[in-house]
Amino acid sequence: MFLASAANGVPLALTQFIRHNHVMHERIILLTVVIEETPRITDEDRVDVIEVIKGYYTRHSPLRFMESNITIAAGLEAACDQGKICGIDPANITYYVGRETIIRVTRSWAW
Repeated sequence: MFLASAANGVPLALTQFIRHNHVMHERIILLTVVIEETPRITDEDRVDVIEVIKGYYTRHSPLRFMESNITIAAGLEAACDQGKICGIDPANITYYVGRETIIRVTRSWAW
């Protein structure tokens, strides 16, 4: 599972993983967590999963500002229990997290 800050595009951690290892996993999940402005959400609406191509999923997990005890692993288990992602053991997931740094270039700022 690659954590992504944006719901669109490919996370930097995934591109770096492929560049370094020259391989892709059989299944990849791109996860974006979004904090919504409503207090709570039902379990059925907690996880939105889209299979982009066979074995490659994007997962949008909305969290509400009153739900401080929800974890990424709990959201993944909910997606598996609801049949939105099949054939995955949540206990055997490897998580990849990228990091973006702002670097000052001359007198202006650049990403």
